[in-house]
Amino acid sequence: MFLRKRAKNETPNGDEIIFMAAPDRIGYDATGRKVNNDFPKIVKHYRDFELNSDSYLSDTSPLHNEPVLVFAVKRSQINGRIDVAYSSPDFRVLRERIKGGRFPIAHLGEICESMESGFAAGGDNQAFDDIVGIPHIRPLNITSKGDMILEGTKYVPRANLPQRQLLTAGEVLFNNTNSAIWVGKTCVFPGGYEAACSNHITRIKVQSEKVLPEYLAGFLNLLRNLGFFQVLSTKFNNQAGVNIETLSMVLLPLPPISAQQEMITKMEKSRSEARQLYAQADELVNQAKARFEAALLGA
Repeated sequence: MFLRKRAKNETPNGDEIIFMAAPDRIGYDATGRKVNNDFPKIVKHYRDFELNSDSYLSDTSPLHNEPVLVFAVKRSQINGRIDVAYSSPDFRVLRERIKGGRFPIAHLGEICESMESGFAAGGDNQAFDDIVGIPHIRPLNITSKGDMILEGTKYVPRANLPQRQLLTAGEVLFNNTNSAIWVGKTCVFPGGYEAACSNHITRIKVQSEKVLPEYLAGFLNLLRNLGFFQVLSTKFNNQAGVNIETLSMVLLPLPPISAQQEMITKMEKSRSEARQLYAQADELVNQAKARFEAALLGA
């Protein structure tokens, strides 16, 4: 970050141009081994920026094809975040595409009845079976494809658990804390059994007249696959997280409910076909392993 003190006659304004850069290499790696250093190139760009700042504004500037991400944004575009990744051309274009789509848009918080996190449950607060306990849904229970799995589920005691901490059918479960690449994994709780969830899961209850849970989950998973939440998240202690305030400001397109249902039907059909193909692939792998073992061991 390059800083200078404002002159007495300077005041912040929306047209003020801010220089941004993201170095990949800083002269050495995590082991101390010397590698290339991007800072001299960034400093050179900053000197050029001081002479002609407008040339760094265009999203189509040749500068964006360089190995080092160097660009500029106007103060009015940063939305209160001096964040290189958030303001990067690709991420900015994605946000503009959402805004400029053919459907109305809304902030996530505007179409929700409630958004809240689950609760933590360490070893002393866990149950050891489903006789006295209920599933405590955690990030590992949400797959990268947006499915909920119960293998390896931890349990929490059902006794004395407040009713408000129990999940209800149709709640959208958003993985709010994880490695950056996994933040944003989302599924819909199907209901049919009692369960609760960890504080690393945000529970979203939607306004059903505006958005269907499966549509919202599909859209959030799409954003994660595009790297949206890697950029949006706050990094800390080798983890990343998206808090409720930030999540509530995410924009999403709102097609009519009938159109959402049509999208869900098509999506579920594709996912069902994909599951069948994965199962067939696993079976072929198992058959190949069996043949290899038979040939190797003479069985």
